[in-house]
This record gives sequence, C-alpha cells and structure tokens, in this order.
Amino acid sequence: MVIRRGDVWLCRLEPVVGSEIAKTRPCLILSPSEIHDVMRTVIIAPMTSAMKGRPFRTSIEFNNRNGIVLLDHVRSIDKQRCLKHLGTAPPDAVSAALATLQELFTE
Repeated sequence: MVIRRGDVWLCRLEPVVGSEIAKTRPCLILSPSEIHDVMRTVIIAPMTSAMKGRPFRTSIEFNNRNGIVLLDHVRSIDKQRCLKHLGTAPPDAVSAALATLQELFTE
C-alpha cells in the first residue's frame, strides 16, 4: 500500500467516542512520506460535504464535489483503516490545509 501526502483515501473511522467524526468517509492524508515509510500509521483529516462554517476547516473540491476538510478532527490511524485510494487532492487544497494546521498549532 503506497500512501502519499495529499492523497484522499476512504477510511473507516469507527469505533468512535463522543463527538468524534464517525463513519467510513474520504480522508485527506496530511502526514509526510517519512512517517508512512517507517510506521504503520498515517495522519488524516476527515472530509465532508456538509458545509458548516467552523474555524479551522478548509474548502476542497474533490471529484467534482465541494466540501470541507475537518482539521479540527485530525487524528492518526492505522493503515488498515485506509480501505480504498480515491485520488489526489488539488495541491492548493493540501497547501491550505497544512497552512491552517500550522496556524492552529502555533497560536
């Protein structure tokens, strides 16, 4: 299984607790290859087509659908949760997500 930053994978996120994002859904891979090459985990941000305006969520157009990347739900998952490669996100959407995460973690 080859996973790269900027890929979108269908990931199984359950079981969850409380307000964590659930279901099997598209997720943006955020972690760099240096992690994927040596570890069994990847860092992801779930995606949704529900356009609720919240801080730290960025817009994305993927497979001709508009949605958002839920950067407030970033988590590490085992690669076994990555079920199917759906494609690659537009570079500008990946850059926006990474810039927003940097802002989130440096303030």
